[in-house]
Amino acid sequence: MVVQQSITESEIKHRLGYHRATFPKDYDFASGSPLSEHYGEPDENGRTATAPAHAVLREAYIHLANLVVKVAPGGREQSLALTALQESLMWANAGVAMRAPLIEE
Repeated sequence: MVVQQSITESEIKHRLGYHRATFPKDYDFASGSPLSEHYGEPDENGRTATAPAHAVLREAYIHLANLVVKVAPGGREQSLALTALQESLMWANAGVAMRAPLIEE
């Protein structure tokens, strides 16, 4: 028998709260340098910056979506494949976002 654990109020707040993306400590916004090239770099607190991870995911999913459109015939299946990619990207980005500090509102 599996006993389900109760979720704590703190966990609910963490899952549903606002997590602002963090940027690499030395990132120069004026440079025009793609964020994806800074994946893995630390933010000002020494944690891995989250904005480059979001950029890397977006690039990969856009590439895959273009491949689906190119290879899979148009129709219901292609549409469902693209919808599944959108959902998957949403969950992947949520996982990345939750690494960033929770912003108290």
